[in-house]
Amino acid sequence: MKNKFNFLQLEFWSNRQDNPLIISFVSTVGSLIFWSIISLLFFRDKDTFTIGVFATIVISFSVSYFIALKSIEYVNLLEEERIKNRVEQQRVAILATFIQKAAHEFRTPLTIIMNATYLIPRIEEKEKQEQKFQQIVSSVKTINQLVDNMLQLTQLETMNESVYELRPIDELNSLIDNLKINFNETIQNKQISLTVELAPHLPRFYCNEEDILFTLQEILTNAAQSINKTGTIHMSVQQEDAWIKIQIQDDGEGMEDTVFEHIFEPFYRKDESHTSSGMGLGLPISKRIIELHQGSIQVDSEFGIGTCVTLLLPISNVNNESNVKLNHI
Repeated sequence: MKNKFNFLQLEFWSNRQDNPLIISFVSTVGSLIFWSIISLLFFRDKDTFTIGVFATIVISFSVSYFIALKSIEYVNLLEEERIKNRVEQQRVAILATFIQKAAHEFRTPLTIIMNATYLIPRIEEKEKQEQKFQQIVSSVKTINQLVDNMLQLTQLETMNESVYELRPIDELNSLIDNLKINFNETIQNKQISLTVELAPHLPRFYCNEEDILFTLQEILTNAAQSINKTGTIHMSVQQEDAWIKIQIQDDGEGMEDTVFEHIFEPFYRKDESHTSSGMGLGLPISKRIIELHQGSIQVDSEFGIGTCVTLLLPISNVNNESNVKLNHI
């Protein structure tokens, strides 16, 4: 209780507008009043009274100013320590949540592998054994993909824009055309139509081609997964002032508000049982990629209608150009 009382006293003093001059002035005035009363009672000599007043001003102001500075410094240190502890608690909470969700993602493929390895020696039919082997192979690929995505997200989150590798690209339309061909191959067994609208002449702009491809593939994959049986995905690329605008719109099932507010959280999936494909890392990675490009990503979705994702990427800026020069050194 004593420490707490002393701390409250210090905090009270330091919060007097946090100005040691004000504290010193108030203390000096109080000391002068006290000295005046003592002098009137015990000292009748004028010179003694004057010397006493002068000494009181100098000593009381110096001492109170020093004490005020120390008390404010002490309280500021305590406040810094509080902030550090609060930040550390938040960091630990985030890390704990991340580990918990990651462990849940690993548990599913590991359970499949354990069950398959247990059953294979006990199955006599070669065809069923082969099915179990394929389950193991598929689960191992899932774990590898999960590890790769976690590493990618960690690297991007800790990366600064100044060291993010950007290079000029002249043929964005060719990049989109190749993306369309590859994506059509992945949905050839589905009744999904992908239409692409490209501006005829797009300027050179700076980007990380590999990461932009990852982002576009992730958004297209999510769009395809949102379509139950038949549907359409429309992709447009155009220039708007100093920006490249890429928009991907689908007529899938859309998202409810309870799902929409979590789409950029790592490992989040709308089905809690995690029966659908995906790991819940694609959109968080994509968002960070766009941020490192100094761009923006906007998602608009209406349940039962569909979803529209809009990317804005700067054509050119000082950071991008300087970064490209550094990468060529």
